[in-house]
Amino acid sequence: MPMKKKLQYQTLHCHTRTSDGVLTYEQVLEECKKNNIGVVAFTDHDSLPSVEKIEELQKLKHDVAFITGIEMSATNVAEVDGKIELFHIVGLFVDPTNNDLIAYCKRASAKRVERTKKIIESCQKLGFEITYDDVLKHVTGDSVGRPHIAKAILANEHNITVIHKLEESLRKESQTKTELLPLYEKVRQEDIWQKMFSLFLTDSGYIKHVYEHYEDKVDMDEVVTLIRNAGGIALLAHWSYFKHKLPLNLVDDFLKEGRLDGVETVYAFGVPDTQFNSFVTDMMDLEVLCEKYNKIKGGGGDFHKKEDFAYMNNKKFVGFANRTRNLIEKVLENHPTINRKWSSL
Repeated sequence: MPMKKKLQYQTLHCHTRTSDGVLTYEQVLEECKKNNIGVVAFTDHDSLPSVEKIEELQKLKHDVAFITGIEMSATNVAEVDGKIELFHIVGLFVDPTNNDLIAYCKRASAKRVERTKKIIESCQKLGFEITYDDVLKHVTGDSVGRPHIAKAILANEHNITVIHKLEESLRKESQTKTELLPLYEKVRQEDIWQKMFSLFLTDSGYIKHVYEHYEDKVDMDEVVTLIRNAGGIALLAHWSYFKHKLPLNLVDDFLKEGRLDGVETVYAFGVPDTQFNSFVTDMMDLEVLCEKYNKIKGGGGDFHKKEDFAYMNNKKFVGFANRTRNLIEKVLENHPTINRKWSSL
């Protein structure tokens, strides 16, 4: 009998319907199998799978192994004056029954509701037809956020027109304000989903007054402590997206001082051509730091929807995909006593 072929790739960062993904846990496992992914970490935003769900998934004995994780939001580090705004820490192998972690998730969920309602009000002022009830139709788990707002916007044909009007406004303004030209060129190449974030759903977007900052002061070290106290390991996620606020020398310090267990060294599947080379450079810089301090290398697709998984087999991103091989094996090699109870490993 021929040996079963091992699924080659891994994604230690993935989302489900519990936060802002569109697939169930079971559907994620199936998409992983179809796309040669043998290990997946469920890392939903500030939310955790239930014990019952984990036990159900373990009983499946699926070809794809899973890990229970979380993606947590931080806004502060002591070395930076004022809020960085928002950056993410991924926790792997966390205990979903940890009381402090559960309490954090409940607080974060309440704050996300407040923030979402403020963003909706600003979208209405731009001419979008959207209500909080519209957004709730797209929420399937414990967390609400900008992806749900974006889905609600796209569900109304009128709103597509508003998006194109904003893009045209950017085009005209960029003719006299040359500093806007790079942003316009970026928006011009993006699909309708990406356009929304570049135009008004991020703090660096064209329209500045829509994005709402997180009100809570959430310290990075506090988040890392929560993850570690829940039995997990803490990794800095997709650094390229906030490197202008958290420079590489600080990441170096955090690793050297043991304030992080590692960083994601592979991410950005689907990144536009205009950003591709800079992301590759960033990830190589992070690899060097992990080697320097013998820290964990993590990462993966940060997938949210079915179509995302195909990036693993996209020729453009084959280098990224190959760098996800054996990530979890190396984690377990460095942390042989880590609790695997909440995984199928």
